[in-house]
Amino acid sequence: MPLTEVKEPKHKTTKFAGPTYNSQKEFEQRMKARAKTNRRNEKLLMTPQYSNPLYFGHKKPPKRHSAKKMKFCQECGIRH
Repeated sequence: MPLTEVKEPKHKTTKFAGPTYNSQKEFEQRMKARAKTNRRNEKLLMTPQYSNPLYFGHKKPPKRHSAKKMKFCQECGIRH
């Protein structure tokens, strides 16, 4: 008569109960902070430095010089 071995499961299976209350609160706080930074960035993009193509990435629009006084700009790569 062979001995019967009792096989136990290798891993215990647990059911996932869902997110905890603290993790849900942290997630909401992160989403609120992200929405706030997005609103701030959109507001910043409305300033003429970013919305007006004449600025070429400068803080102030570059001056228009005559052809013999023009210099190459390292910031935007254009002569002005």
